[in-house]
Amino acid sequence: MNIVYKKYLLALLVILSSCKVGRSAYKFDLGKVEFDSNTYPIVVIGGGISGLTAGIYGSQANLKTIVLEGKEIGGALSQSHSVRNWPGVEDAPGQEIADKIKTHAINSGAIVVQEVVESVDFSVWPYLIRTKQLTGDQNTKTLKALSCIIAMGATPNTLKIEGEKEYFGKGVSTCAVCDGPLYKDKIVGIIGGGNSAIEEASYLSSIAKKVYIFVRRDKFRAVGKVKDEIISRNNIEVKYNTNIKEIKGNGKKITTLVLFNNKTNESSDLPVDGLFYAIGSKPNSQIFNGQIQLDKQGYIKLKKDQQTSKEGIFAAGDIADPVYKQAIASSGTACVASIQAQHFLDEIGYDPIKYNQPVKQTEKVESEKKPTAEKESKPENKTSSGALVKEILTIEEFKSEVLESKIPVVVDFFATWCIPCQQMLPVFKDVAKTFENKIKFVKLNINKNMEIANELDIYSVPTFMFLKDGKEVKRIIGGMPKDAFIEKTKEILL
Repeated sequence: MNIVYKKYLLALLVILSSCKVGRSAYKFDLGKVEFDSNTYPIVVIGGGISGLTAGIYGSQANLKTIVLEGKEIGGALSQSHSVRNWPGVEDAPGQEIADKIKTHAINSGAIVVQEVVESVDFSVWPYLIRTKQLTGDQNTKTLKALSCIIAMGATPNTLKIEGEKEYFGKGVSTCAVCDGPLYKDKIVGIIGGGNSAIEEASYLSSIAKKVYIFVRRDKFRAVGKVKDEIISRNNIEVKYNTNIKEIKGNGKKITTLVLFNNKTNESSDLPVDGLFYAIGSKPNSQIFNGQIQLDKQGYIKLKKDQQTSKEGIFAAGDIADPVYKQAIASSGTACVASIQAQHFLDEIGYDPIKYNQPVKQTEKVESEKKPTAEKESKPENKTSSGALVKEILTIEEFKSEVLESKIPVVVDFFATWCIPCQQMLPVFKDVAKTFENKIKFVKLNINKNMEIANELDIYSVPTFMFLKDGKEVKRIIGGMPKDAFIEKTKEILL
């Protein structure tokens, strides 16, 4: 082969590798795709700040975009009682910010559904994503994704110490916003030294009588004026160089923490009513193990910007961020991921008009606002018997509807700002329909009925209490799928 021919061949290869009809178009052949109602140019996995931001950018680019909310609706930001670093908002509940972003995504044309991902198959293209509904009939389906943005966030870490599992939901919590109101005028502890610990201390100090912050090092990781202001409050005490070795209780709730000073090697007991964790999190990436590259900690490895090890699959937010973990950073990386997805689709020749997949036009929805006290207090039905859900508003109602009921009762203790609680409300309604006229289903907002919650030793929400003849038979802390709830109800009350 002569030198001229070699140069010509090399130049041709360079041209082919750089043009749109090169490698990508050959690998991702749209002509072989069978388009149907479950085919999407962009599938976003995760309904937190990053997922919803990706939904906004994808749909505004006239690309049919579906956002799979999963179990953590609103993501980590919605767990914060007071957000002071979201640009343009000096101080607001995280849920309020998340609600506005969700409304923005829907009004932009994004399809936001309450579904969880059960499995993915990234070995074929279009990529296959199997989902399951969290409410209603809990149907499953398989989506075909031309591109995918992963934004599933991270889950709070635990200590894995003696007593933790036994008293989880009985004084041990990872959500101060959800369970904090149950500790009015009580003694609580927070384990952690970062920004999350400071946020929780700020919130709890306005509710609890005393707040201890246990910092495992000799200083906070969190810095700044907000930290200094909060730890100087009269009812906050910081214990540095402190580890929690054991959680003790009386069977119903925690009573004591066994502390260990890692500088003096001394142990001590401290009486508390509650303990809140703020010790970081682990990425929710287990489902992608073997599908895309993860690092040793489980975070998704990124190549250029938000591109993962698989072409057309991008990651945004905490699931790919082991360092910053800020809402604004999550939103920014989602913007980048969405634009990269748009470029990928353009490179493989995807045209929404050609493939008859324009963004679905949706009716505008008003920016979501929290209901007023008057609206919140209105029961959802007019029936005081049978299986329709009724909201209990007073102690008198609780006595007549629950304690004096002639049929079994299931009570849902919930909080307005608790995400798992809001997720379970539609499930609770569905279960109620199954037992109409056999079992009574009522709900009680602990924010309005703290006296009842304290009297019944409710230390976490959601809590479901099962009663017969006015007496408690069983209580279950935390959510569960509809079918499991139905089976448990049959087992306990029928």
